[in-house]
Amino acid sequence: MASIPSSNRLSGRRLLTLLVVVSVLLVPLTGLVAAQADETPTETPTDGPMETPPDDESEPTATPSDEETETETPADDGEATPSDDDEAASTDGQYAAVQGDQCTVVTPISGNESAVEFYDYRLPEEFADNPYINTTGDAYGSEGTRDLQRANTSIVFLYSDTNGTEDTADDTLSLVFVHGNEGNANSTGGSASLDITQLPANGTWTVRDDEYDGPTSYDVWTVDNETARVDWTWGDAATDGGVYSGLGENFSISVSPAFNDEAVLAGQYYNGTVENWEVLSANASDEDAEPTRTALDLSEPMTLSTGGCEGVAADGNATDEGETETGTPMGETETGTPMDGTETATEAGTPSDVIVLDEETATAENETATADN
Repeated sequence: MASIPSSNRLSGRRLLTLLVVVSVLLVPLTGLVAAQADETPTETPTDGPMETPPDDESEPTATPSDEETETETPADDGEATPSDDDEAASTDGQYAAVQGDQCTVVTPISGNESAVEFYDYRLPEEFADNPYINTTGDAYGSEGTRDLQRANTSIVFLYSDTNGTEDTADDTLSLVFVHGNEGNANSTGGSASLDITQLPANGTWTVRDDEYDGPTSYDVWTVDNETARVDWTWGDAATDGGVYSGLGENFSISVSPAFNDEAVLAGQYYNGTVENWEVLSANASDEDAEPTRTALDLSEPMTLSTGGCEGVAADGNATDEGETETGTPMGETETGTPMDGTETATEAGTPSDVIVLDEETATAENETATADN
């Protein structure tokens, strides 16, 4: 066999070496290409608007209906806020007696008889034609209000004639005054002069106690449209007073008092002292309960009006805000609780701050509160 030349063997060895070197160099590059092929390309967002999927591919967003979007806003105390109609209904049939800074919620005493029959003003038979009496008798005063009368005390209240129905819309409302205590030997008589203004124009004095044609008829009635000035004087164990009927739905009546020595007829025919002036209020939750009695200052004017104590202003201050006054047992001095929380009583007997009295906080019938005079 012929031998291969040495020069050819050298060329073949060089070629083999070159192939090995090339193979070594290609291995990393092959791995890099494979790795790049396995990687997922990442899309870089541009500055332009983002692509929005079609409507049929996007997730639908539920839009609440009108009923679902209405949200009830609770009041601060967690209860529903009353509507205007509710607020109007809450004060319907409520009344307020305001004197100075004291406001008393007043509920009318009611009955199924006229105010004339309720008051039951009686005169002897010789005055049977008197237009103000209910029937004849020897009283010269009110027989029908005896249960409400007290010795040496003047009372004022509202009376509602239900007219025999449960519908309050047809009730007849009257303002009633009674001085003294019929048949009570401890009642020493007295004198009073009241200036009564802003009376409803459609009302009328259905009872004038006393007004009759006789030598002992000393009372003086001066009535002019919506005002009245009445000077009363009465003897021991007797009464005087009057009834103004037809107050209507809205009124604000002012009563300016003058008792005892300040009264026009003081000491002219009868002696005696009026010790108390009280406003009466029926118990709305118990018709059989005794009316509550709230002492009034004998020398200060009083206003009786519709709407209850809320929003009522007396001397620019009275309101139904603040704490209420508690009842005072007989023989103790009545003190009010003012809005700032301190307990004070003025020398004149009128609370120094706003006091609101209702049937629960006013003095009960058997715990008469007496204002300082």
